[in-house]
Amino acid sequence: MGATIPAARPDEAASNLVIPHFIDGERRAGTTQAMVSFATAKEADPAVAAAKKAQIGWSNHSLPRRTNVLFAFRELLHQHRSELAMAITHVPGKALADALGEVARGIENVEYACGLGGQGGH
Repeated sequence: MGATIPAARPDEAASNLVIPHFIDGERRAGTTQAMVSFATAKEADPAVAAAKKAQIGWSNHSLPRRTNVLFAFRELLHQHRSELAMAITHVPGKALADALGEVARGIENVEYACGLGGQGGH
């Protein structure tokens, strides 16, 4: 938490393919809101390694500590649900009501994990 994502380098943007709209048999440019980098398996390997390393540390914490972390995460999701929903509507253009539903389902998943007591290491 608290990590920032570095901005793309100017030379990276030029190599991204932009797929236009296809309306009534014609390609039409749209407004690009964001560019998302795809990763090969080799590029994703460091993320998998970091997750495995983090899981070891997570599993070494007591059950009450893991549960407290999950409940704190749940509370953060509740506090910022409107911001999260707006982010979902901004990038893919989803309706706000649908985005709020997605956030609610995400919170339900965290609540389910809270009920498990933060298992996952033992």
